[in-house]
Amino acid sequence: MNKTLQPTRLSAIAVAVASIASPTWAQSESTQQLQRVEITGTAGKSYMVNASSSATKGDTPLLETPMAVQVVPREVLDDRQIRTSLDAIKNVSGVQSPIYEFYDQFLIRGFDSGYGTTFRNGLQLRGITNAVNYTFVDRVEVVKGPTSMLYGRVEPGGFVNIVTKKPQAQPLTTAELQAGRWGAWRASVDSTGSASADGQWLYRVSADVDRADSWVQNAHRDNKALAASLAWRPNADFDARIDLEHYDRKTTWLDATVPIVGDRPAPVPRSFTTIFPQSWTDYPYTVKRTLLALEWNLRL
Repeated sequence: MNKTLQPTRLSAIAVAVASIASPTWAQSESTQQLQRVEITGTAGKSYMVNASSSATKGDTPLLETPMAVQVVPREVLDDRQIRTSLDAIKNVSGVQSPIYEFYDQFLIRGFDSGYGTTFRNGLQLRGITNAVNYTFVDRVEVVKGPTSMLYGRVEPGGFVNIVTKKPQAQPLTTAELQAGRWGAWRASVDSTGSASADGQWLYRVSADVDRADSWVQNAHRDNKALAASLAWRPNADFDARIDLEHYDRKTTWLDATVPIVGDRPAPVPRSFTTIFPQSWTDYPYTVKRTLLALEWNLRL
């Protein structure tokens, strides 16, 4: 039987004993017992994750999972202010991502995952730009090695599974505002709680707005996303959940190509681009998509 210790409490006891030796002419030695000192404290936020559902399609402890699985928890996503999957997997060994963020594409153990191929709650999304907005994400699980026996056609290097946030009975509302260089700003809100007095119906609503220019001229983005989730838990053995996600993305292609004059790079500024100004107003790249998901679980 394996048992994982939880590092949520730190306790230490220090006992000191001083022995004072009498001079050689003394007939006996004297010993002084010092007072017992006990130090107790509690640990703060932890990055530890004990279980994962990606490798076995069940809530299996990582110590009992016969595969290499690495989890990036929500605490890491918040502390690093991660906005995309390509930033999230930088915490994972053996996984690389391209320098652009149009598609979620990974190189896992030397194998390419393919353009826009990722997983959301264990189901594959293919050819999708920025598959899941990170305001809706609870954690990122990376499974290394062949998993086609459970997921069908998957590259032998492994896959990235994005686990979304679930409705919670404890009411909680958070709001976040970020600002950065080149006119970048991002606002998000996330709210969850009980939708009924008996606690059988739970809800979660999240929204995100992300706008920015770029370090090169005429490159912009204006992305919006909204998610709503409703869960029903009539008893401890059954639960069902329906998710709705809507994305409205508008971007321009990022092109920082430096032209060549003769056999030398042209003397152009760092912000030079071949994108013409009308690309944003007349020919932007837009994506509007809606995702509807239903999940139910029966515990036997």
